[in-house]
Amino acid sequence: MSGIWWLVWPAEVALAAAVLALLARRLWRDVKALGREVEAAGTHLDRLASAGATTGPPRHVPGATGDPEVVAKAREVRERIRAQRDGARAARLARAVARWRRARLVR
Repeated sequence: MSGIWWLVWPAEVALAAAVLALLARRLWRDVKALGREVEAAGTHLDRLASAGATTGPPRHVPGATGDPEVVAKAREVRERIRAQRDGARAARLARAVARWRRARLVR
C-alpha cells in the first residue's frame, strides 16, 4: 500500500508544475496583449493631440445666442412654466394645510 504513494506524489507534483506553466503562459500572453493595447492607445492619443493642435470649428458656448424673437419666446415659455409650477406648489401646500387643520395639527 505504501508503494502507491510514491506514484501519486510525483504525478501531483507534475500536474501542479503543468498548471503553473499554463498559468505563466497565459499571464505572459495577457501582458503582451496589454502592451499592444497601450501602444494602440498611445497612437490614438497622438492622433488626437495632433488633430487638436489644428484650428477647428469654434467651440459652442451655451446660452441664448440666437434670434432675439426666439430668445424672447423662450423666456416667455420659461416664465409660464415657472408660474405653473409655483401655482401647483401653492395648491399642494394649501391642500396640506387644509388636511393639517382638519386633523387639528395646526391652527
